[in-house]
Amino acid sequence: MACRCRQAARESPMSKEHVYGVALLSNAMHQSGYAPSLAQHPRLRVLVLADDPGQESIVVQRNQELADLLGVPYIEAVDAALNWPGVEVASVCPQIERRGDLVQRAAVSGKHLWLDKPLAPTIEDCTAIVEALRRTGQKSSVVSHLGYDHIQQAQRQIAQGKIGDILAIHADVHFAKGTPDRTDSPPAPPAPLGRWTYRPPDGVSDPTQSGHSVIAKRELYEVGYYAVVHIRYLSGLPVEGVFARAGAHFFQAHAERGIEDFATLELTLAGGAVATITTGRIGRASHPAGGANHITVIGTQGTLLLDTRRQTAELCSELSEDSGPTTLRRDDNGDALVSHFVRVLDGDEPAWADAEAGRAHVATMLAGYESVGTGAVVRPQFG
Repeated sequence: MACRCRQAARESPMSKEHVYGVALLSNAMHQSGYAPSLAQHPRLRVLVLADDPGQESIVVQRNQELADLLGVPYIEAVDAALNWPGVEVASVCPQIERRGDLVQRAAVSGKHLWLDKPLAPTIEDCTAIVEALRRTGQKSSVVSHLGYDHIQQAQRQIAQGKIGDILAIHADVHFAKGTPDRTDSPPAPPAPLGRWTYRPPDGVSDPTQSGHSVIAKRELYEVGYYAVVHIRYLSGLPVEGVFARAGAHFFQAHAERGIEDFATLELTLAGGAVATITTGRIGRASHPAGGANHITVIGTQGTLLLDTRRQTAELCSELSEDSGPTTLRRDDNGDALVSHFVRVLDGDEPAWADAEAGRAHVATMLAGYESVGTGAVVRPQFG
């Protein structure tokens, strides 16, 4: 069944401008969440969905279902999709374990990249991706929550100096999904990094309510990513030190595999500012609207309070007459990110979070994992 939005998109006045052809590479993870926004944009046209042969049956099924929904062919030949007539953009969304290889292949092929988060599992992979994009000169954008208008409004207020210099940021990013079932049995020893996602034996149930049939996954990497992105974007400051803790489990599936479902991080930012994060998957009954998603930015002259669930921003400042709560338009983050991506492709504005920023986010989270293991403050490494 072809996506109904296609006909409406073609009738838009913008359809007379250049239309970028898109290849979707794998629906193993979040592609089905992004594809509708990509397909509906009048400047983008999804042409093909592809994956490597030999994937799990659930991944093959998800690939075929999404291709059928969009009315495009599904092929088990990534290189053929990257050379498909008219393809200029690759949307790359495989399992985290495969992401480094698949993104590098797309980057080397000379395509612009729409990238699932996090960018890749290792700094070496991230660096190879960044260097390939530098060689080809192509654009990239890593998925985030930066499309929400209250985040953009907050960034503008900070840039305008309305809270003075940033002293501290705190972010709570929680996903209220799944049913907590932790038992009294001791957790397994911490598992080494390398495997990020665990699917259920039947391949189709989804106890974590992830949307892509997962029984457990490393939530610092999956959920904590959003907090790390917000802090770097709003502050504009690189992270110089990370201290992290993980292991207070809500879910038995995480505990018995030795992976975290909840974590806390303390970050030292350049110039002496600090940031703190609590993040993870905490159970669907813990919050009425999908989980707490709050950011507090404290400056020398004021404070910003952001709530992503309500999509509100409150400014309390000695330097501005705009102090007080402001409810901003309730944007769809995906649609806003895609519209921004098209403007990036056109050269109209820089990416909010490109592959180079994505590498910095990965470096911060990997430093967090190292800190959990060593109990020490760790400086992010960029390879």
